[in-house]
Amino acid sequence: MASLKSLKIRKTSVQSSKKVTHAMKLVSASKLRKARETVEKSRNYMKIINRILDHISKEMTEEEKQKVYKNFPLLFGRNSQKYLFIAIGSDRGLCGAFNNNVVKETKIGIAELLKENKQILVLCIGERVYRELKDVTGVEVKQLTQQLKTIQEIKDFAKDLVAKFNKLEFDACKIYYTTFLSPIAQKVDSKTLIPLNKIVEEACISEDEKIMFECTPNRILLLKDLITQILDDTVFSILQDTMASEHGARMTAMDNATRNANDMIESLTSEYNKKRQAAITTELVEIISGAEVINKQ
Repeated sequence: MASLKSLKIRKTSVQSSKKVTHAMKLVSASKLRKARETVEKSRNYMKIINRILDHISKEMTEEEKQKVYKNFPLLFGRNSQKYLFIAIGSDRGLCGAFNNNVVKETKIGIAELLKENKQILVLCIGERVYRELKDVTGVEVKQLTQQLKTIQEIKDFAKDLVAKFNKLEFDACKIYYTTFLSPIAQKVDSKTLIPLNKIVEEACISEDEKIMFECTPNRILLLKDLITQILDDTVFSILQDTMASEHGARMTAMDNATRNANDMIESLTSEYNKKRQAAITTELVEIISGAEVINKQ
């Protein structure tokens, strides 16, 4: 049986933990509000960019399409034998199953391609996903040490991807990340980053949303500029989704931890009061019994 002193120490310890989890919840909630605004703006922007690329690709003549297939392998890809998987997680923990879900989906994707005897390189963004994936057999796993905080850093990362693609280090690139749905709900998603035409196909533009564009001076030149722009913007959008999801997952995890701490404090307080009352009752009984013995003498 726990003593009154040990119960008091445990209660104090839980109260200290509660203060920490509550503070972390407030910090994550504050960061989430800013990240959520960026995600919404980024998604709206990507819709417009995808519409433009979709329009250009569908309005091309056969001669223009031949030039594009020949000069822009980044857009339509090539025979895929070497794959690059990018798994995006977080450097810090205390965010529930946020990282584990990404790791799980990445492992499923790896297993499917290994059955087809494909070569796979896994690039991990985030310490937590790297820890879980570094020991996966049959693939080469690396961790990205480069920071992706600013627009310029993201552009440099995308530029490096294009350079590796052109050097035939990989033929296709797939990215695993977490899509932000709400502060309490996130979904692990995957997207084919290269070839870029897959991004447009996955945009699911309906007939009602189509807008007519006028291309000047011509579609080929516009497409050349758009390819790099879309890759940069897609990576940026995915990173913003992941960041918002991380803050949402951590806020939810810390909220649950705070609630559990409150329940534990109530339980310890109740147990402490019962034991204290029992101890007082025992002392009263002993005093009364002693008094009766003295009176009898």
